[in-house]
Amino acid sequence: MKVVALSWGAVSIAIVFVCVILSSISMSLWFLMALLGDGSGEYSVGYYNSLVATIPIEQSLPHVPSSYNRLVYKKGPQGEYIAGIPKVRNQFSVMQDLREQQWEVRRLGWIVVASNTGSPMSSPYKRVVGAIGKTLHTLILKRLPLYPIAIVQDESKSTDAFSAYVEESRKGIHAVINTDSSRFIRRKMYRSDTNTALGESSYVALHSDVLHFTPSGVREALERKVSDSLAFKKTHPRIIESFLQHGSGAVLYEGDLFAVGLLSSDTNVATQIEAWMHEEQGMRHPFKKAFALPDRTIGYEYVPGGSKASFSLNKGTNNCFPSENYDEHIFLCGKDKALVLSNDQQSGNRLVSFLGSVTTVQRGFIQGSMLDAIGLGDQMRKIEYGISEDVIEIWADKKV
Repeated sequence: MKVVALSWGAVSIAIVFVCVILSSISMSLWFLMALLGDGSGEYSVGYYNSLVATIPIEQSLPHVPSSYNRLVYKKGPQGEYIAGIPKVRNQFSVMQDLREQQWEVRRLGWIVVASNTGSPMSSPYKRVVGAIGKTLHTLILKRLPLYPIAIVQDESKSTDAFSAYVEESRKGIHAVINTDSSRFIRRKMYRSDTNTALGESSYVALHSDVLHFTPSGVREALERKVSDSLAFKKTHPRIIESFLQHGSGAVLYEGDLFAVGLLSSDTNVATQIEAWMHEEQGMRHPFKKAFALPDRTIGYEYVPGGSKASFSLNKGTNNCFPSENYDEHIFLCGKDKALVLSNDQQSGNRLVSFLGSVTTVQRGFIQGSMLDAIGLGDQMRKIEYGISEDVIEIWADKKV
């Protein structure tokens, strides 16, 4: 009898253990995504409700109510799909809301599965075993986190497919972006010692791939910060956009000291910088020009003045050349393929040295007033990112 009792006890423990494991898996965004099945040409996004408070991701999801703890939304050629775990108080109201919007709704325990395709939806119970298998494959073989707080997968355009997931870290959040395909991949890099590397300065490595996945508002704020820091306050040229047409580069920001540079052998970059200086100088010192009106009277308009602004090649020291015949005191620094524009000679030389390091060029550190400039200073203390082949990793430390 004892043997039978022990056997039943072991079986009971095993059943409880399996139930706990399955319950844990069912709370994962990976499971919710797998529950919706695979298909070509699809766009998927999933998130924890707690993330919505800081990132308004839900605004991009049509027909989706806001009363879920976890949610995965998928859109493909056949229509739209949802798999989500509603909050306790909304377990039944969300089903009614979806039905009112002409969605077909099914329930799988505490999970609500819905589709808006115009054709009957199969029972989600038939897909449970397959979804568990895919989730275990994601966790064990791919070694991805069990509970990411956001996932995005876009394979709607074969030439521009990508995937990304965000997980909570000890200090804040960590994101991994695959810029080359829709396949989710595990982390490849570890954080650097930013305090040793740059103190309280900000170093932003500039790559076209990184900026492509950066919100447009952040890109515009960064462009404005660059032009303001170099005193192009009348013309505001798009310096970063122009630089990245010639190669990768970086921005170094140290309080009032600023430098922006790139790695390129294109000699036209220096010519473009002088053209920006001429335009700025001309806008600062316009002259009055007369012109004839249709009634034969004389009208006047202000047009940009002339400019002789340039960099003095005879007065340069330590690879940096100062500006001449220009209202602002700026420097053009260079060594090998590194070309830097700065409002301070030492900062210019520092950025030239940073650009000479392959490791540094693949990383960026944003903190202090640079975070304020891009609108994240209230939420974040520091942001670091790294680039490895087709992977971008981002670490964002929240303020305590």
